[in-house]
Amino acid sequence: MSQMIGKATHLATSAVLFLAFALFAPGLGVPQAKALSLIPISQDFKPSGKESTQTFRLENETNEPVAVVVKVMTREVSADGEETNAETKDFTVFPSQVLLNPRQSQMVRVQWRGPSAPRKELAYRIIAEQLPIKRSLEPNTHAIQIVMRYVGSVYVVPSGVRPDIAIASARGVTDARNRRMLELMFRNNGRSHGLLDELELTVAAGGSSQTLKGDQLKDMLGENILAESERQFLLPWPQGLPFTQPTVEFKYTPLR
Repeated sequence: MSQMIGKATHLATSAVLFLAFALFAPGLGVPQAKALSLIPISQDFKPSGKESTQTFRLENETNEPVAVVVKVMTREVSADGEETNAETKDFTVFPSQVLLNPRQSQMVRVQWRGPSAPRKELAYRIIAEQLPIKRSLEPNTHAIQIVMRYVGSVYVVPSGVRPDIAIASARGVTDARNRRMLELMFRNNGRSHGLLDELELTVAAGGSSQTLKGDQLKDMLGENILAESERQFLLPWPQGLPFTQPTVEFKYTPLR
């Protein structure tokens, strides 16, 4: 079974997703969100040896019991940033189901079961999903249960792998609203993921050039490009730059 996470998270850690389950009635009130934590939210594994097993900590920061399911799923990201996840037997998770009492924490052991010598870094998601707990309610009372879903990053990292990010192509295009855009295809030729931190682009066309950075690149800053994969980005064409075939150079602080 596969599922879509959506646009790939641009940082090594990913955001908490909230799902709400409600018992509907007139005058329904919404309580403060519950707090469940998965620590750390990103973890590297070695494909063999003692570091092929790592631990995560689940924390229930509420005054009520919390039921949680923990699983690891594959992670594939298309060029346009859509992430697809599927069930995998590459890891064992113990315990995979946890009932946390109020203010309780629980260690979860995750063990790599895949190949001992992969040729490149392998990317996965660890997901801790809170399950709704059925509770008895007094007559004419109402409740909403906020259910949390933490999506973290897991990487199986062979020795010596590094990111190697380059621009594979750059061109001017016109979108469906007839706006001039700069289309960039980044290619990570390396065997480890890389983050586009502190990115700057210098775009030259028709004898002129402009350097783009900061908010001009807000949809690209910190974006994660997995090992041996491509990511495509569309930016507004730089104002005042001739709309001809561009040459683009970039610099960034490589992070993984």
